[in-house]
Amino acid sequence: MIVLWILLWILLAVLLLLCLPLTLRVSWWYPKEQAEVTTSYLSPQVEKQLRDLELCEQDEQVLRQMVWELGSKKQPPEKELVVTLHYLFLHFTLYPIKLKPKQETKKEPIKKQEPQEPSQKPQKEDNFNLKQIIPPMLKTAKKAAGTVVRDICLHHVQLYVVQGGEDSAESALKAQKITTAVYTLLAAVQNWIRVKKTEIEIRPDFSGKEQGDWAVKFRVTIHPIVFLAAGVQLVVGLIKVILKQKTNTEKNSTPSKEDCGKQSV
Repeated sequence: MIVLWILLWILLAVLLLLCLPLTLRVSWWYPKEQAEVTTSYLSPQVEKQLRDLELCEQDEQVLRQMVWELGSKKQPPEKELVVTLHYLFLHFTLYPIKLKPKQETKKEPIKKQEPQEPSQKPQKEDNFNLKQIIPPMLKTAKKAAGTVVRDICLHHVQLYVVQGGEDSAESALKAQKITTAVYTLLAAVQNWIRVKKTEIEIRPDFSGKEQGDWAVKFRVTIHPIVFLAAGVQLVVGLIKVILKQKTNTEKNSTPSKEDCGKQSV
Protein backbone atom coordinates (compact mmCIF):
# COMPACT_ATOMS: atom_id res chain seq x y z
CA MET A 1 0.00 0.00 0.00
CA ILE A 2 2.86 2.37 0.82
CA VAL A 3 4.43 1.70 -2.58
CA LEU A 4 1.14 2.56 -4.26
CA TRP A 5 0.92 5.89 -2.41
CA ILE A 6 4.52 6.69 -3.37
CA LEU A 7 3.77 5.97 -7.02
CA LEU A 8 0.66 8.15 -6.87
CA TRP A 9 2.61 11.06 -5.37
CA ILE A 10 5.33 10.68 -8.02
CA LEU A 11 2.69 10.67 -10.75
CA LEU A 12 1.07 13.78 -9.26
CA ALA A 13 4.44 15.57 -9.10
CA VAL A 14 5.15 14.71 -12.74
CA LEU A 15 1.74 16.04 -13.79
CA LEU A 16 2.31 19.27 -11.86
CA LEU A 17 5.71 19.71 -13.56
CA LEU A 18 4.10 19.15 -16.95
CA CYS A 19 1.57 21.89 -16.16
CA LEU A 20 4.35 24.48 -15.81
CA PRO A 21 5.05 26.56 -18.95
CA LEU A 22 7.91 25.99 -21.35
CA THR A 23 9.20 29.30 -22.79
CA LEU A 24 11.20 29.97 -25.94
CA ARG A 25 12.87 33.40 -25.95
CA VAL A 26 14.12 34.98 -29.17
CA SER A 27 16.09 38.25 -29.14
CA TRP A 28 17.72 40.13 -31.99
CA TRP A 29 18.70 43.13 -29.91
CA TYR A 30 21.61 45.24 -28.78
CA PRO A 31 23.66 43.49 -26.07
CA LYS A 32 23.44 45.01 -22.59
CA GLU A 33 27.17 45.12 -21.99
CA GLN A 34 29.33 45.85 -24.99
CA ALA A 35 32.70 47.61 -25.08
CA GLU A 36 32.77 50.90 -26.94
CA VAL A 37 34.35 50.40 -30.35
CA THR A 38 35.84 53.24 -32.41
CA THR A 39 36.96 53.19 -36.03
CA SER A 40 39.20 55.63 -37.89
CA TYR A 41 37.73 57.91 -40.53
CA LEU A 42 40.48 56.61 -42.84
CA SER A 43 38.59 53.41 -43.61
CA PRO A 44 39.26 51.11 -46.59
CA GLN A 45 36.29 52.70 -48.36
CA VAL A 46 37.83 56.18 -47.93
CA GLU A 47 41.18 54.82 -49.16
CA LYS A 48 39.49 53.55 -52.31
CA GLN A 49 37.79 56.91 -52.88
CA LEU A 50 41.15 58.68 -52.56
CA ARG A 51 42.67 56.38 -55.16
CA ASP A 52 39.74 56.96 -57.50
CA LEU A 53 40.44 60.71 -57.44
CA GLU A 54 43.71 60.00 -59.34
CA LEU A 55 45.63 62.77 -57.62
CA CYS A 56 49.38 63.10 -57.66
CA GLU A 57 51.22 61.19 -54.96
CA GLN A 58 52.02 64.30 -52.90
CA ASP A 59 48.43 65.61 -52.90
CA GLU A 60 47.09 62.17 -52.08
CA GLN A 61 49.42 61.89 -49.08
CA VAL A 62 48.38 65.34 -47.83
CA LEU A 63 44.68 64.50 -48.15
CA ARG A 64 45.20 61.13 -46.42
CA GLN A 65 47.01 62.89 -43.58
CA MET A 66 44.14 65.36 -43.18
CA VAL A 67 41.62 62.51 -42.95
CA TRP A 68 43.84 60.70 -40.45
CA GLU A 69 44.04 63.77 -38.22
CA LEU A 70 40.24 63.84 -37.95
CA GLY A 71 40.59 61.03 -35.44
CA SER A 72 38.11 58.22 -34.99
CA LYS A 73 34.38 57.85 -34.72
CA LYS A 74 32.21 55.64 -32.52
CA GLN A 75 31.07 52.47 -34.19
CA PRO A 76 27.39 51.66 -33.57
CA PRO A 77 26.85 48.50 -31.52
CA GLU A 78 26.01 45.36 -33.45
CA LYS A 79 22.86 43.44 -32.63
CA GLU A 80 23.11 39.77 -31.80
CA LEU A 81 20.65 36.90 -32.23
CA VAL A 82 20.03 34.83 -29.09
CA VAL A 83 17.56 31.93 -28.82
CA THR A 84 17.09 30.30 -25.41
CA LEU A 85 14.72 27.70 -23.96
CA HIS A 86 13.53 28.18 -20.35
CA TYR A 87 11.80 25.70 -18.05
CA LEU A 88 11.59 26.35 -14.29
CA PHE A 89 15.10 27.46 -13.25
CA LEU A 90 16.75 25.72 -16.22
CA HIS A 91 17.66 27.44 -19.45
CA PHE A 92 19.35 26.12 -22.58
CA THR A 93 20.97 28.26 -25.26
CA LEU A 94 19.86 27.06 -28.69
CA TYR A 95 21.67 29.81 -30.59
CA PRO A 96 24.51 30.76 -30.79
CA ILE A 97 25.79 27.22 -30.34
CA LYS A 98 29.22 26.74 -28.83
CA LEU A 99 30.87 24.02 -30.86
CA LYS A 100 33.31 21.68 -29.15
CA PRO A 101 36.64 20.99 -30.87
CA LYS A 102 36.48 17.82 -32.89
CA GLN A 103 38.73 14.99 -31.83
CA GLU A 104 40.63 13.23 -34.52
CA THR A 105 39.52 9.64 -34.96
CA LYS A 106 41.52 6.94 -36.60
CA LYS A 107 40.02 5.70 -39.80
CA GLU A 108 39.61 1.96 -39.90
CA PRO A 109 40.14 0.14 -43.18
CA ILE A 110 36.91 -0.57 -44.97
CA LYS A 111 36.20 -4.26 -45.36
CA LYS A 112 34.82 -5.39 -48.67
CA GLN A 113 31.57 -7.26 -48.30
CA GLU A 114 30.76 -10.10 -50.62
CA PRO A 115 27.59 -9.61 -52.63
CA GLN A 116 24.73 -11.60 -51.19
CA GLU A 117 21.96 -13.09 -53.22
CA PRO A 118 18.66 -11.36 -52.53
CA SER A 119 16.34 -13.63 -50.62
CA GLN A 120 12.84 -13.74 -51.96
CA LYS A 121 10.31 -13.33 -49.18
CA PRO A 122 6.66 -14.08 -49.63
CA GLN A 123 4.77 -10.86 -50.06
CA LYS A 124 1.90 -10.33 -47.69
CA GLU A 125 -1.31 -9.01 -49.02
CA ASP A 126 -2.14 -5.54 -47.76
CA ASN A 127 -5.64 -5.66 -46.37
CA PHE A 128 -5.70 -1.92 -45.56
CA ASN A 129 -6.98 0.58 -48.05
CA LEU A 130 -4.80 3.68 -47.76
CA LYS A 131 -7.33 5.87 -49.54
CA GLN A 132 -9.81 5.18 -46.75
CA ILE A 133 -7.28 5.50 -43.89
CA ILE A 134 -5.54 8.76 -44.87
CA PRO A 135 -8.56 11.18 -44.56
CA PRO A 136 -9.50 10.17 -40.97
CA MET A 137 -5.80 10.17 -40.02
CA LEU A 138 -5.42 13.71 -41.32
CA LYS A 139 -8.57 14.73 -39.45
CA THR A 140 -7.17 13.29 -36.20
CA ALA A 141 -3.80 14.98 -36.75
CA LYS A 142 -5.58 18.29 -37.43
CA LYS A 143 -7.44 18.04 -34.09
CA ALA A 144 -4.21 17.28 -32.22
CA ALA A 145 -2.42 20.19 -33.90
CA GLY A 146 -5.33 22.48 -33.03
CA THR A 147 -5.01 21.49 -29.37
CA VAL A 148 -1.35 22.51 -29.39
CA VAL A 149 -1.90 25.76 -31.32
CA ARG A 150 -4.67 26.92 -28.97
CA ASP A 151 -2.26 26.72 -26.03
CA ILE A 152 0.56 28.74 -27.67
CA CYS A 153 0.97 32.25 -26.28
CA LEU A 154 3.10 34.97 -27.88
CA HIS A 155 3.98 37.65 -25.33
CA HIS A 156 6.51 40.34 -24.39
CA VAL A 157 6.80 41.34 -28.04
CA GLN A 158 9.13 44.31 -28.51
CA LEU A 159 9.69 45.71 -31.99
CA TYR A 160 11.85 48.75 -32.67
CA VAL A 161 12.09 50.11 -36.24
CA VAL A 162 13.72 53.28 -37.55
CA GLN A 163 13.10 53.69 -41.28
CA GLY A 164 15.17 56.09 -43.37
CA GLY A 165 14.79 57.44 -46.88
CA GLU A 166 16.11 59.93 -49.41
CA ASP A 167 13.96 62.70 -47.92
CA SER A 168 11.49 63.23 -45.09
CA ALA A 169 8.43 62.37 -47.18
CA GLU A 170 9.86 59.04 -48.32
CA SER A 171 10.93 58.15 -44.77
CA ALA A 172 7.43 58.88 -43.43
CA LEU A 173 5.79 56.90 -46.25
CA LYS A 174 8.01 53.85 -45.68
CA ALA A 175 7.41 53.99 -41.93
CA GLN A 176 3.65 54.13 -42.53
CA LYS A 177 3.81 51.08 -44.83
CA ILE A 178 5.82 49.12 -42.26
CA THR A 179 3.34 50.08 -39.51
CA THR A 180 0.39 48.87 -41.61
CA ALA A 181 2.17 45.60 -42.47
CA VAL A 182 3.18 44.90 -38.85
CA TYR A 183 -0.28 45.47 -37.36
CA THR A 184 -1.92 43.46 -40.17
CA LEU A 185 0.43 40.56 -39.45
CA LEU A 186 -0.22 40.88 -35.72
CA ALA A 187 -4.00 40.75 -36.29
CA ALA A 188 -3.59 37.64 -38.46
CA VAL A 189 -1.47 35.94 -35.79
CA GLN A 190 -4.09 36.71 -33.12
CA ASN A 191 -6.62 34.67 -35.10
CA TRP A 192 -4.53 31.55 -34.44
CA ILE A 193 -2.72 32.06 -31.13
CA ARG A 194 -2.91 34.31 -28.07
CA VAL A 195 -0.87 37.51 -28.14
CA LYS A 196 -0.13 39.53 -24.98
CA LYS A 197 2.04 42.50 -23.98
CA THR A 198 3.16 44.03 -27.25
CA GLU A 199 5.39 47.10 -27.48
CA ILE A 200 5.84 48.37 -31.05
CA GLU A 201 7.72 51.53 -31.98
CA ILE A 202 8.05 52.44 -35.67
CA ARG A 203 9.26 55.91 -36.58
CA PRO A 204 10.83 57.58 -39.62
CA ASP A 205 14.41 58.82 -39.66
CA PHE A 206 14.65 62.38 -40.97
CA SER A 207 18.46 62.55 -40.77
CA GLY A 208 18.85 61.62 -44.45
CA LYS A 209 20.09 58.05 -43.94
CA GLU A 210 18.56 55.71 -46.53
CA GLN A 211 19.26 52.54 -44.57
CA GLY A 212 16.92 51.68 -41.71
CA ASP A 213 17.45 49.82 -38.47
CA TRP A 214 15.31 47.38 -36.53
CA ALA A 215 15.44 45.09 -33.49
CA VAL A 216 12.97 42.56 -32.10
CA LYS A 217 12.31 40.48 -28.97
CA PHE A 218 9.52 38.01 -28.21
CA ARG A 219 8.63 34.96 -26.12
CA VAL A 220 6.60 31.89 -27.03
CA THR A 221 5.07 29.86 -24.18
CA ILE A 222 3.41 26.45 -24.21
CA HIS A 223 2.60 23.86 -21.53
CA PRO A 224 4.20 20.40 -21.91
CA ILE A 225 1.04 18.69 -20.69
CA VAL A 226 -0.71 19.99 -23.82
CA PHE A 227 1.87 18.18 -25.96
CA LEU A 228 1.16 15.02 -23.97
CA ALA A 229 -2.61 15.42 -24.39
CA ALA A 230 -2.21 16.04 -28.14
CA GLY A 231 0.02 12.96 -28.46
CA VAL A 232 -2.51 10.78 -26.63
CA GLN A 233 -5.31 12.20 -28.77
CA LEU A 234 -3.35 11.44 -31.92
CA VAL A 235 -2.46 7.86 -30.88
CA VAL A 236 -6.02 7.04 -29.77
CA GLY A 237 -7.44 8.46 -32.99
CA LEU A 238 -5.02 6.45 -35.13
CA ILE A 239 -5.81 3.24 -33.23
CA LYS A 240 -9.54 3.82 -33.76
CA VAL A 241 -9.01 4.38 -37.48
CA ILE A 242 -6.88 1.22 -37.85
CA LEU A 243 -9.33 -0.94 -35.87
CA LYS A 244 -12.28 0.39 -37.86
CA GLN A 245 -10.51 -0.33 -41.14
CA LYS A 246 -9.56 -3.80 -39.92
CA THR A 247 -13.14 -4.68 -38.98
CA ASN A 248 -14.39 -3.43 -42.35
CA THR A 249 -11.87 -5.60 -44.22
CA GLU A 250 -12.79 -8.64 -42.13
CA LYS A 251 -16.49 -8.11 -42.89
CA ASN A 252 -15.78 -7.86 -46.60
CA SER A 253 -13.49 -10.90 -46.60
CA THR A 254 -15.81 -13.32 -44.70
CA PRO A 255 -18.54 -14.84 -46.94
CA SER A 256 -22.13 -14.28 -45.93
CA LYS A 257 -24.68 -17.03 -45.15
CA GLU A 258 -26.49 -16.56 -48.47
CA ASP A 259 -23.23 -17.05 -50.40
CA CYS A 260 -22.48 -20.23 -48.42
CA GLY A 261 -25.98 -21.60 -49.23
CA LYS A 262 -25.55 -20.88 -52.91
CA GLN A 263 -22.16 -22.60 -52.99
CA SER A 264 -23.54 -25.73 -51.25
CA VAL A 265 -26.40 -25.98 -53.78
